[in-house]
Amino acid sequence: MISAIPFRHRSHKGFTLVELMVSLAVLSITVLIFTQAIGGVSSAWRGAEERMNNHNKARALLGRLRTDIDAIVIRPDLAAFPESPEEFGFYTLRRGVDGSNQADARPLSYVTYDFESPSSTRLFRTDVGYSYSAASPLGFAEPTPASNSQNKPDRGTPPSDTGADVALADGVVGFEWAFLKHDGTFSKTLDYVDGGRPRTAKALVVAMAVMDDKAIEALERVKGQGQVASLKQAFEVPEPDAEGNWNPKAQWDDILGLFPGASGSVARQYPPDFVRGIRTFERTYAFPSTN
Repeated sequence: MISAIPFRHRSHKGFTLVELMVSLAVLSITVLIFTQAIGGVSSAWRGAEERMNNHNKARALLGRLRTDIDAIVIRPDLAAFPESPEEFGFYTLRRGVDGSNQADARPLSYVTYDFESPSSTRLFRTDVGYSYSAASPLGFAEPTPASNSQNKPDRGTPPSDTGADVALADGVVGFEWAFLKHDGTFSKTLDYVDGGRPRTAKALVVAMAVMDDKAIEALERVKGQGQVASLKQAFEVPEPDAEGNWNPKAQWDDILGLFPGASGSVARQYPPDFVRGIRTFERTYAFPSTN
């Protein structure tokens, strides 16, 4: 007799609709978090690239200036940073573009930095070369001597021929300079009188506000090239006051809204991405000890 074998039904139960919806919700949240993390990393990377672009520009410009200042010639008979008209110009012991190749001649060039064009964010540098030796002196006009020891030296006038302009970089919206006196205050003139004694400033302080390449594109796209002049005007800084106070970097950081409580007067007029593309820098260049 054949006995009956019990038959067991296997369960083929799958996911319920609720389980599928929960799984999809968890997956969606995971993908969203992952996407935001990737976007944050990409944004941080782009920001780092933009800051590096700014720093590279500023480092190149300030480094070029350092090279010139390291070889500056400050003598009573040679013009340096003339006051009328005001000019960022001085002689350096560097061979200029027209320098002589005489074996016994020493190179000398008059260098200027120009930031006066209202429609351009380029900083220009010019130089014109000379040479001098014992056999063939420079032949510059002798300055008028001071009538007494209390007068500042008359350094004469700069050469009329300053050579061709060479653009160092684009994206400079602020370029200011002043001289650091021996008492720690600032002056707009290289020479000054201290207690009846003529003295020459001990250092040059240069401040610079630089845009990255994306900010330059944004300015041209949003505001147009005609707005460059108004932007540069916003970055103009008054000369040192009667007490010798002068801090252009702090004033620029204020109008850009870079610290709590800042006015942000410029930041409110432009898109945030543009404002973030501007960085400010300041360097001090010591002169050779002369007094």
